[in-house]
Amino acid sequence: MNPNLFFSSLVALGLSIANVFCAPPDVSGKWKWNIDRNGEEIEITMDVKQQDAKLTGKVHTPQAGDMDLHDGKISEDGKLSFYINYERDQGPLRIDFRGKAQQDKIEGQVEYPASNGEKREREWNPKREANKHDVSGEWKSTFKRQDGSDMESSLTLKQSGDKVTGKNEFNGNETEIQDGKIQGDEISFKIVRDRDGRTVTSKYFGQIKGNNSIKGHIDSDWTGEVRKLEWEAKKN
Repeated sequence: MNPNLFFSSLVALGLSIANVFCAPPDVSGKWKWNIDRNGEEIEITMDVKQQDAKLTGKVHTPQAGDMDLHDGKISEDGKLSFYINYERDQGPLRIDFRGKAQQDKIEGQVEYPASNGEKREREWNPKREANKHDVSGEWKSTFKRQDGSDMESSLTLKQSGDKVTGKNEFNGNETEIQDGKIQGDEISFKIVRDRDGRTVTSKYFGQIKGNNSIKGHIDSDWTGEVRKLEWEAKKN
């Protein structure tokens, strides 16, 4: 074997392994924690969406409703941070969150300014809710072509936690699903295939309705030409 080729293969393998182990942990999903306010226990929820190391989503409290996550990020070792703006009559109050994620729990602190301007901290220990959906099984998948006609295929999905794998069968050809995941009521995955000499990357985005139907759309990229198509799936 050519020595240069051998060492190049080793380098490529090392980079591939490094990329796997350096990926940030997935904290997408719904989280809950309680705080004590004047002797009353209040439940706070947080819906998180993750794209690589970027975090977005909302924190919800009974008093303030939904508040967007700002500057959300997570590192390779699970350290995360973001802030929200709590709206008050005297102006917004910035509340900073930081912690470290370990599977379905986060251990960290919340920091905010007191009325005298001093910084205050309290413990922050949210836990992630178990996923309420199970999409494992056989599905009939349908999307509308640009001329309005329906195109059908068969989906076989397998869910493990918030990860989704499987395959799509169309005209006797099977293609593996990539990057499949569930975040709350939303499912997404992509399928890459070759057609008519072009690479077609189809990204599926759907809202799960119970455990038996999905409705959403497909962003189909035909090597630079992107088509947006209506999509739905029903469980067999």
